[in-house]
Amino acid sequence: MSDVKSRLIALGLGAALVALLAVSAEWFCGRLLRSRGPINWGPSQAAAWGEAAASPLRIVVEPPPPVAAKESTALRAMDMGEIMDIRVPPDTGGRIGPGLLWLPRQSFRFIRKTRSGQLIWDLNCVIDEFSRRDTPGERRKARAERFLLLLGDSFIFGEGVDQDETLAADLGQDLPWARVYNYGIGGLFPGELLERMRLVKGPPEIKEKTGTAVYFFSDSHILRNMCSLHSVGGWGYSRPYYRGQADGRIAAEQYIKDARPVWTFLAKLFVRSNAARFLNMDFPTQPGEKDLRFMAEMIGQLQAETRRLGADRFYVVFYPNNSSMANRLFPYLEKAGIPCIDMSGWNLLELTKGPAFIPGEGHPTAETHRLIAGALSRVFSADRRPGPRRGA
Repeated sequence: MSDVKSRLIALGLGAALVALLAVSAEWFCGRLLRSRGPINWGPSQAAAWGEAAASPLRIVVEPPPPVAAKESTALRAMDMGEIMDIRVPPDTGGRIGPGLLWLPRQSFRFIRKTRSGQLIWDLNCVIDEFSRRDTPGERRKARAERFLLLLGDSFIFGEGVDQDETLAADLGQDLPWARVYNYGIGGLFPGELLERMRLVKGPPEIKEKTGTAVYFFSDSHILRNMCSLHSVGGWGYSRPYYRGQADGRIAAEQYIKDARPVWTFLAKLFVRSNAARFLNMDFPTQPGEKDLRFMAEMIGQLQAETRRLGADRFYVVFYPNNSSMANRLFPYLEKAGIPCIDMSGWNLLELTKGPAFIPGEGHPTAETHRLIAGALSRVFSADRRPGPRRGA
């Protein structure tokens, strides 16, 4: 009996020691989080997957020459545990259509700051009657020849910059013959774009009969499809859970928190871990063939929806510094006949005079939007010719 008791005591002491070590590690990592220096976003890692294969469907956009030496543009990796968002009024969103999609329904003031009180931005986001971020000047284009649909995440929505500093605003100035529509969704899970496009019926939401649609790809989109711990625990648990249905369509019938309750619980614990935050950990991080195929299928269905609206051109843009998986995804897009604009080889940190990304946070600055718009406008200008009428 005494032998069993001794073993139980030893087991209890061992468990207490492990718990003490875990708590100590969390405390130590928490101290490091508050004191660590900036982390530099290095150049795109697309080359890690090998050289891009030449293809007529892959339009490689060469970057401009690097700017002269400047002060460091290093920045802290975005840490959801250190960020606090305030929206005024707080309840500006609502379900759009019969599905689970949730979008802003009215304009709001968007304040982002650190939990220590340091202001990152304070913006007024003007939302139009179709739950899109309004693009200044586009309503005044009485005779636009074509539409230009920008489909993407918070980079495209323009988090961190004013209305007239978004990518949509810059492209609108560069392309006076096209009306630019901003369909960026903050914290995007890619299926939300597909559901959003299915809700568009044409005029008056999109006035022109033909045009170009552009989906801006980022590595994080695949990880969000895979329900990585960081994306689910940070905010994604309340987003729709998109999966292939019996009829082949990709759609959502539940929110992630309802479809995967145990994973959601673990993800919420994970994002609160100081060790996971300090080490910038996530899981899973490497997509398999099934994940790449699913991403390509989702993009193909998105292309089909834009064709229904009259788009005679559809592109996938591999966004700079955020498309290390481009070379792995491209063969699936090529097989589907989907053209890509490849900017994955750009290193924005070398191409802007000021910070390429908002310091302490990570979204593109106004200068970065301007730089990318200048390059893309030259590609889109080549599409300026009459296309087939909607329904043709």
